[in-house]
Amino acid sequence: MKDSKKSIVAIARTGEKHRSPERVLQVVLAGVAALGKLVGNSAGKSEEN
Repeated sequence: MKDSKKSIVAIARTGEKHRSPERVLQVVLAGVAALGKLVGNSAGKSEEN
């Protein structure tokens, strides 16, 4: 996070008014993990067919 002071990140629908870079990273990683599970489940189903 070298340029974290220069970065601007917006996350919708979290209900948070102020976000630290650490909190933004936590929310983004949680979202990526959730998407990975969805993609993993979809990929597994298509391979079986």
